[in-house]
Amino acid sequence: MGLYGGTYTSGFQTYKEDSTTGHLANVVSNPTSSQRDTMSCTHGNSIMYQGPLPSAAVDTAGTGWTIVDGQANWGFSHEFQHSLPAPPGQDKVGGAITELFSSAAEALVGERPDPPRYDVPYTWPLLAWNHAGGTCTNNFWFGQNYQGWRLFGAYLVYNFRGQDTTHVMGAIEDDLMHRWARNDRHLSGLRALLNNDSCWNCAQVNYFKKGGVALDDTSRLAILLHNHRVANYVNNSSLAEGQYGYPPQFNFSPAVDVGAWQSIDGCGASNDVVAIPPEVTLGTAELTREVTRVGNRYSLGGQYSYPMRLFPLGAEYWVVRSDTALSTTAQDLVVTVTPESLMRYRGCSGFQRDGRLVASVVPYRGKNADLWANPGWARAPLQPQWVDVDSVAGSIQMVVPHFGDSVKAAVVVISLADGPSQWNVNLASAYSLYETLPYRATFALRKAPADTVPFSALVQTANQPDDSPTWSPDGSEIAFSSKIGGV
Repeated sequence: MGLYGGTYTSGFQTYKEDSTTGHLANVVSNPTSSQRDTMSCTHGNSIMYQGPLPSAAVDTAGTGWTIVDGQANWGFSHEFQHSLPAPPGQDKVGGAITELFSSAAEALVGERPDPPRYDVPYTWPLLAWNHAGGTCTNNFWFGQNYQGWRLFGAYLVYNFRGQDTTHVMGAIEDDLMHRWARNDRHLSGLRALLNNDSCWNCAQVNYFKKGGVALDDTSRLAILLHNHRVANYVNNSSLAEGQYGYPPQFNFSPAVDVGAWQSIDGCGASNDVVAIPPEVTLGTAELTREVTRVGNRYSLGGQYSYPMRLFPLGAEYWVVRSDTALSTTAQDLVVTVTPESLMRYRGCSGFQRDGRLVASVVPYRGKNADLWANPGWARAPLQPQWVDVDSVAGSIQMVVPHFGDSVKAAVVVISLADGPSQWNVNLASAYSLYETLPYRATFALRKAPADTVPFSALVQTANQPDDSPTWSPDGSEIAFSSKIGGV
């Protein structure tokens, strides 16, 4: 059986299963697997969903088991999407992609209101598909990312409704999700639709522009995926241009509907390290020294560790809180995210996999509770910044003013989009532990007067470490160890 009693294709096959189309099975009912290969009926047209007891099956008023937004309506729509043919001229895409579209179908017809049962691993790639994936203790392995598909499907359905938002069938024609469903269904197909001519919402918003000039489709997809990650935590559509939340009229909440940012699966703290972000608190001691995290990060209780690495199309989050002692002074929070290596893999046949590191910060007015549970505390986020990591890249530095007084906390969102090669967006699923990007996060406080000019790298040696820096006594020189090719 599939999720909640639904499955595609159906788990049974009979002689007259496809009789309405004139295709009768030419073997006996309930055939063996080898006999099914000789059947002429179109079994791909079949789905099944577990109904109620016979006494409750008749529901002509639509107030029982077939009620709108009920579990059966949700589950049937999910499986029905799987049975739909591919768009004209396109091959049918399976794996994570078809599950993403079925999750979008749930958002379109009505979400299941049942309480969530699983933690939401924010580290997993959007297209994660491993069948023997994440467990209570094996946190660096991923499974089938149903929570991620449901979140991204709802984000597209609710935020990109086109110019016509009336509640009639024809209004769906300019919806971005509708148009994607009728084209190449890989993420590369979505990327191709993010231009101003194909996407009405894309043409209206400023976050898909730089200096008033439209960004290329590759950059737009990276920003879209990152904004979706921010929206999952912040969920406040009143900020900026609405991209950091799910519109309230649809009554969808990542925390309530999917279970994000909570420990609910019965594993306890052992796998919370990939479901609940790590935290850093900055006080007066950090006015003279920065806090750097590299190598591993830890669960809130400090018991479990997780490597500071990003999966392609995955994300990381950090919560930064101010100590009460900072409330009487004004200082900047300076967040620096640094790639710790290149991310470039070239296969024997010439293909390449690489990445684009994207980061942003969301300031919060309050701090004494879970930030995700208080979307009204969020203030306008800093715009996403990015660097391509297929070659030596610098750091991303973001500055939040008034940290400690009017800004009490912040959440840092880091994601890894595709780089110049655009390899991952052409996949149907991510099956295994392929390349990851290690990163370093630095949190510092800066008081006036201070040098506000962003730092620049003195030297970067590709594929070699530059390490162990130290200042000369007079502060005019830096010495460090480096291995330079040919020297």
